[in-house]
Amino acid sequence: MILLRAFLLVFPLEDQIIFNLQFKFVNSDAHMDVFPEWLDRFLHLWLQEDIPYLDLAGLVIDPSRQVTAVARAKGEGTIAGLPIVEKIYRLLDLHFSTDLEDGSLVTKGNEIYCVQGRATKILRAERLSLNLLTHLSGIATLTQRATQILKNQGVKTRVAATRKTLPGLRSLQKYAVMVGGGYPHRFGLSEVVMLKDNHLHLLKDLDDAISTIKTRAGPFVPIEVEASTLEDARTAATAGADIVMLDNFGPSRAKTAAVTLKEEFPSIIIEVSGNISLENLHEYAHDAIDYVSMGALTHSVKPLDISCKFE
Repeated sequence: MILLRAFLLVFPLEDQIIFNLQFKFVNSDAHMDVFPEWLDRFLHLWLQEDIPYLDLAGLVIDPSRQVTAVARAKGEGTIAGLPIVEKIYRLLDLHFSTDLEDGSLVTKGNEIYCVQGRATKILRAERLSLNLLTHLSGIATLTQRATQILKNQGVKTRVAATRKTLPGLRSLQKYAVMVGGGYPHRFGLSEVVMLKDNHLHLLKDLDDAISTIKTRAGPFVPIEVEASTLEDARTAATAGADIVMLDNFGPSRAKTAAVTLKEEFPSIIIEVSGNISLENLHEYAHDAIDYVSMGALTHSVKPLDISCKFE
């Protein structure tokens, strides 16, 4: 994960686009290598949360009974989270198989995965697996739709997530964004420096602040500054910001400001954010806008409907 983050921070925008379009893994081993070892600890804790001491319903199920369960899509969407689901079932010594990979498109009735083993163990893993898979697939589905809207406009603008994620799930949620073709944005406060409105309210001098950050953090940490007006954006770019975020500008004002800033500061990266949805996303499509960040990708996404039944 550290190497993945370094890649996303260091490589140019165009290279990240290529990476996102190829963010698929052909086999289970590749799936597993993406996630850090500490994920297993989280999965154990989440299983324990669901089964603190006894599976009471399991008292009436023959513990030796072997069954097959199949998960199927109940709607259209983009799948994300299969390697996590596989890890959960493997932790309980169950056999997991799938013909799909993260990033696969499914329609109603499509088989997503099959799991075989003791019925009591499958029942213990079923809800946690579906909770994660439906949530992450919902994120990937929404991101894929947003990405497609911008692609249809024929511009360079790309979609990015935010830090508006659930505690404990940020890495997985941002992974799902990447599966859908979007950018994860920064993973936390230790990476990209972002000076937002509350930071700016406390600062006496933006030039001194950016100079101090560059001196202490070095040249490898990008600096982003939020702006609510074109003049604020100019001030940030002049002070040495690498990225300027135009917050709540609205489509027309954002495009005008982005064009002006690119003419005056050709190397500046422009992010636009604030009240952006699938319905108005196309209005922000413009080559002067590098990416559009959408908190809705993670904080209010609708899960993809998936069921898991014994056969």
